[in-house]
Amino acid sequence: MATYRLCYKKGKVGYSKSHAAYIQREDGYQSKEEDLVYTESGNMNFNGEKIDAKKFWEYADTYERVNSVAYRELELNIPNEFNHEQAKELIDNFVKKELGEKYPYTYAIHESKNEENEKNLHCHLMFSERELDGIDRDLSQYFKRANSKNPEKGGAKKNREWQEKSRLLDLRKSWEIETNNLLEKNGFEDRVDCRTLKEIRQDLLESGMFDKAETYNRLPINVAGKILYKVGHGIELNEAEKEQYDKYIETVNRKKELERIYEERENKKTERKNLENEIEKFRVDLNKIFDHMEELNSVDTSEVEPLFNVLDLKDVLRKDVVKDSGIKKEILKNAPNSDEEFIIVPKVVGENADN
Repeated sequence: MATYRLCYKKGKVGYSKSHAAYIQREDGYQSKEEDLVYTESGNMNFNGEKIDAKKFWEYADTYERVNSVAYRELELNIPNEFNHEQAKELIDNFVKKELGEKYPYTYAIHESKNEENEKNLHCHLMFSERELDGIDRDLSQYFKRANSKNPEKGGAKKNREWQEKSRLLDLRKSWEIETNNLLEKNGFEDRVDCRTLKEIRQDLLESGMFDKAETYNRLPINVAGKILYKVGHGIELNEAEKEQYDKYIETVNRKKELERIYEERENKKTERKNLENEIEKFRVDLNKIFDHMEELNSVDTSEVEPLFNVLDLKDVLRKDVVKDSGIKKEILKNAPNSDEEFIIVPKVVGENADN
């Protein structure tokens, strides 16, 4: 089932390089059971040189101002219906739409399995708030404070829209649209919804869909990716992480139970509807029979003689008369031994009957 999840985060200076290594499974973050599906970086050309992601995020930690935001990150849940190629297509479409060629980015698609061996396909997308403005700068200058009077002397300006709630809401809607477009394109019936559980439940209640509304009477499913990573690779959790993971499992189980109850109720409704349709069919057939009987009863048969059969049958067999066939003498001529009336045969009764 397609599930919606978009988590928006910000990363401080000093964590860019290590987080990029984490999502790309580099520098000690390689897993024993590889869960990295695909990783890509873009818009990292500076001063005519294509910079690799490791260097770019290392410079972010070095040249961004202390205690400032070094990167933004989106954690995106990808429908499990998608294969790896479709997952990459979804992320590429979203990145092209929201970041275009204006913001340097790195993304990584992961596929992990939970304790029940269920697939968890998701993406980590980290990007810089600094908007590329067409001025050719080297990488260190890109991260310096912007100069509004002389832009070429300063760094690339941070776009403050990334800090606004309205931008987050736009991103949530955009992810819903891109996901549903690809689901439809590939023939999947499921759709995702960016609204909160409370909003969806309220709309269902107002529409009279009370059973369906009850499936949204729960907390949202949310857990840090690092916690799932640790659990998936046998790394011990601290107390705070254990508490968060237990709450996550509890929420997942409640969601499954609510969906199971809803499915059972829907199946019963379908069975009841099928039974009602069957009863209606029998009712119609019986009414037709009764109507026909009424029609027969209305016919005057007072002058019609009773019949043994609905058809006027005639006996075509000859009468059974005993008479001489005239071939008795001819038959006796062919017998081994006879008198004038009968065929004589050996005696077969007695002790020596076989002789």
